[in-house]
Amino acid sequence: MKRYRLLIFDMDGTLYDQRALRLRMVWEVGRYYFCHPRKWLDVAILLVFRWQRERQRFWSRQGVVFEQLQYEQTARFLSVPAERVRQVVRCWMFERPLRWLPDMGDAVLLAFLRRQPVGRLAIYSDYPAREKALCLGLTTPCIFASTDEVINAMKPSPQGIRVILEQMAAAPEDCLMVGDRDDRDGEAARCAGVDFLLLPQEKKMRRAVVAELVRTQE
Repeated sequence: MKRYRLLIFDMDGTLYDQRALRLRMVWEVGRYYFCHPRKWLDVAILLVFRWQRERQRFWSRQGVVFEQLQYEQTARFLSVPAERVRQVVRCWMFERPLRWLPDMGDAVLLAFLRRQPVGRLAIYSDYPAREKALCLGLTTPCIFASTDEVINAMKPSPQGIRVILEQMAAAPEDCLMVGDRDDRDGEAARCAGVDFLLLPQEKKMRRAVVAELVRTQE
């Protein structure tokens, strides 16, 4: 593996154990709504929101702001106000998980990222990632989300990577995208002409890949 000028890292499932976090949140959601049964519609909001996002993962149409559209579609499906959808999603998907992130990060990978100079590292997620990055001890200013107005498209659209390359003045051949999903991160990288490194789910294999990445990019 050659040494790259720019490293772009996916957030969810790449920098922390996403499966463990989801299990923790399922337990928290179940416990909370067992004690508040009149609010069980919130659980349906979360399930439909995730389903809508997976079903329409490109979200790239001229004149459409998909961040608002995703809340409106869930609201119409369940006949609830879009603002309620936004509040429930913000609470259970963006805010409450933050408390658990520091214990679920990939320690070796995060230590490597903290050593990178400004301008060499970018984080790119389909979800807002700035607060997650801070919880993981990452202070890089180069954090991008598919919901950013200048991107407005989810992976595997290459739009986000193209925006990052332009804003960081990097050529595709000098960039490596690192992620945990070949169908999302990998396809976006290939469409943008960028090399891609897949981090395996199996822990032993993942440790080996991370070790090789650190060795070649230090």
